[in-house]
Amino acid sequence: MDDPGLPRAVRGPRMLAVFLAALLAVTSGTLGAQAVERPSLTPGDWWTYASNTTLLDGFWLAGRVTFRVESPAVREVLGASVPVFVVSVDGSGRTKGTFPSNVTPIPITGEWRLSGEQWLERGELKVIARILDLSGNGTLHMDPFLQTFNFRFQNTTKYRILDDGWRFPIDVGDEGQVTTRFNATEDLSYRWGVFRNTTRSTGEANQTLSYRAEGSTNVTTSAGIFASVRTRETWPDGSFDLLYYSSAVGNNARTETYNATGTLVVSTELLSYRYQALEPPGFLGLTLVQWAIVVPVVAGTLAALVYIRRRRRRSAIPPIAGEPGPPFPP
Repeated sequence: MDDPGLPRAVRGPRMLAVFLAALLAVTSGTLGAQAVERPSLTPGDWWTYASNTTLLDGFWLAGRVTFRVESPAVREVLGASVPVFVVSVDGSGRTKGTFPSNVTPIPITGEWRLSGEQWLERGELKVIARILDLSGNGTLHMDPFLQTFNFRFQNTTKYRILDDGWRFPIDVGDEGQVTTRFNATEDLSYRWGVFRNTTRSTGEANQTLSYRAEGSTNVTTSAGIFASVRTRETWPDGSFDLLYYSSAVGNNARTETYNATGTLVVSTELLSYRYQALEPPGFLGLTLVQWAIVVPVVAGTLAALVYIRRRRRRSAIPPIAGEPGPPFPP
């Protein structure tokens, strides 16, 4: 049963799709577009971001999302076999705020969970597929009653690149466009009290995104301060992303998503990461500097153990005739 009193963000998948797309901008088609050189991804690289999303005035989702580069693979995308990096996606957080109603705003609390993966083609690291599952549950505090709710939003979108005008290397001031053919399937189901609804939407069309590397700036995050290049990614509906790419982390240090009116709706900030391409060379899991510290310590420890063992062996040997033995205890 569809409740006509539900807010737009719950009646349709649009804002949930915006939420997912904005979070995934951290490994999107502009992952390396604004970098001077293409980042070198390695299985085991990962980035964790704090995210904050406003679905409606006074209602938001906040949490953490981690992207991890898995093993290279070959995947079928719209009839073509494409070498890709598979990037796993895992996140969770809390929902809080109010839903508008005809009488008074309704306080809401709850949790959300995001899982899935996306595929980056290995050439220019552009996204060619997203397979995602966002679910949530919580409570509507309708004094004097409490009503529970839950939702699940599943999205599978695959892209075939038709025209790629945004490629490496990219410098500040460069502009370009990328046109893709995409095929998308979205399933949304939710329950609010006695109201239930399930919808499915599918579509296939061409889409052109515009890019411009606007300038250089330092971005302060919980993971540190990073020299970054800000790129504007503009969508056909007028919404846009500002992506702050840092070569030091091989990904974006921050992202901001704005709707067509220029209102900030989603932001992400880097919390922690591992980018192996810039790690010092190592052996057996340790860097050369770490080995320089470990080797003398280990050698000294072994020498001490050998010395102690030899002394113990000597004290255990019976005295030779005519040679004084150890003193008796008192």
